[in-house]
Amino acid sequence: MIQQARLDFKSISYDPCHIKDISLTGMFVYCVIEQQIGEKCIVRYSQTCSNSYFYYRAKAKVVRKTNDGIAIQFVSMPMDSYMLLQTTLLYGSSNPLGIGLELPENCPYEITIDISSDREKK
Repeated sequence: MIQQARLDFKSISYDPCHIKDISLTGMFVYCVIEQQIGEKCIVRYSQTCSNSYFYYRAKAKVVRKTNDGIAIQFVSMPMDSYMLLQTTLLYGSSNPLGIGLELPENCPYEITIDISSDREKK
C-alpha cells in the first residue's frame, strides 16, 4: 500500500510527501520543510491499494519537526474524508476491533462541508 500526501502552505507546496504513520487525528510524513511548528496547511492525501484509489482532504497544523519529517495534527476535515479515513484505518488494521473501540464518540476536530483550495483561506 502506497500512501502519499501533498501539503499546501500559504507560500509553498510539498508534493509528494510519503506518509509514515496516519491516525484519526493526524499523520507523520517524510519531508523536509521550512515551515515552523504551528503553521497551518491544507493536506491532500491519497492511498493506492490494488485497483483502488482513495483521496482525503483536511486542514492541519505542524505540531512537531524532526530531521526526516514532520507531524501534523488535523484541525478540520469534510465529513466524507473523515468517514473514509475511519474506514481505511479499520480496514488496514491487524486488530480492527481494537481500533474500533478506540474511535472517539465525537470527532476530535471540526467537521466541515468542504475544504477550500483557496490559499488565502488557510
